[in-house]
Amino acid sequence: MFSVKILNPSFKRSSQFRWVICAFLISVLLVSAQTVIKNFRVPEYDSKGNLKSRVQGDRATQQSGSKVLIEGLTVETYDPRLAEEFGITSFTVKSTSSTFDAQEKVIESSESVLGTSSDGSIQLSGVGFRFDQKQNKLVISNQVQTVISKKLLKLKNKK
Repeated sequence: MFSVKILNPSFKRSSQFRWVICAFLISVLLVSAQTVIKNFRVPEYDSKGNLKSRVQGDRATQQSGSKVLIEGLTVETYDPRLAEEFGITSFTVKSTSSTFDAQEKVIESSESVLGTSSDGSIQLSGVGFRFDQKQNKLVISNQVQTVISKKLLKLKNKK
């Protein structure tokens, strides 16, 4: 708790005093409220400046420390050769809700997850995951399912 001692009683009734108190209360409310960001995006680049991945969300809410709650998560990974020239993703990961550690560049969730290659030839799904943005590494924890298209299998068999 805090207290304010007013030395000049007439100041207490002035409009200047009211503005000072309003500004103080607003600043307290803003500091204590959780910051919400819409259309959240965090890119990750390799040592050559090529885009490796992008974490994005419909809505991000600041949590404790460097952690951010992301709703409507989409992670896009890029092949540097295709991303620079054409802006094509290599793999996309989607989930309804997750926690992003902005300092560690790691996303974790106990929610369902769906991963899809850019050409749709590979799909991964499951419940609970961890994505390391620095390493472009996805680990799905539970109820993991993988679907590989026949087209991809035929290409591998021809080689």
